[in-house]
Amino acid sequence: MGSRALYALPAIVLALIALILAGIGFARSEPPAQAMPRKPTASNTAQSVRPDLFEYLVVTRPIASGEPIGEEQVTRVGTAQAVEGAISADRFKFGTPAAGPIQPGAILTRDLLSSTSLITPRIKPGHQAIALKTDEVTGVGGLLKPGDRVNVLATFKRDRQETPTAVVVVRDAPVLAVQGSLGSDSAAPDKERRNDSIVLLIPDARVPAVLLASNEGKVRLSAVASPDTRTGETAADSTAAMALADLFPKPPAPPKRQPVRRAPANQVQVFEGSESRKVYVR
Repeated sequence: MGSRALYALPAIVLALIALILAGIGFARSEPPAQAMPRKPTASNTAQSVRPDLFEYLVVTRPIASGEPIGEEQVTRVGTAQAVEGAISADRFKFGTPAAGPIQPGAILTRDLLSSTSLITPRIKPGHQAIALKTDEVTGVGGLLKPGDRVNVLATFKRDRQETPTAVVVVRDAPVLAVQGSLGSDSAAPDKERRNDSIVLLIPDARVPAVLLASNEGKVRLSAVASPDTRTGETAADSTAAMALADLFPKPPAPPKRQPVRRAPANQVQVFEGSESRKVYVR
């Protein structure tokens, strides 16, 4: 019996070692990871929040440039796809002017409502923007800025026989730009200015007169007070003219010559035979 136990002792030791190693391995092993619930991704959230339809405004009648857009000129249209640059129907403010002509069938976008032009938004109806070449003298010493108001004067003399004449071509014209500047870059150095011109806002009826004056005569500008600081009304005649002779005092008129009174003559009747005649004797 003792010999059998002696022979089984190595096997028992090996079994104990195996059990010990198995227990150590089990203790070091981590518990299996539990499956965590997935969080919804941003795309899934956006899809759940995004509305089924996007509503935009489509033009149904032609709209002119600068015309306010009203409810009667558009209709609501729903689409499943978002249109880039289009304005939502709920966010559009009626009465907004169009930047340019809009044809029926067009979707209202930001490009149709915002103008990229620098000068067009500053032109009033019934007026035109016209540029005149200026220097330090003709441009009121270079002191004019956008927002000032000027009179456009012109002098003419086509030949030596014609009397020089000065004319007020336009009164109270607003200055839109000076040397290519609309005012935002008015503090830029002179060397950075674009040109030596001034842009004025001229009524449609006076544009031909300004064009003729700039081509056929010498144009000069005179600064005037703003309307809110004036004390009296200006002359309504925009074509008031003055000739060179009007600058000098007129000579006094010569005295009127008194008529010479003569003494009345005596009438004598002379008879010569059967004939007679009358003569006057003094």
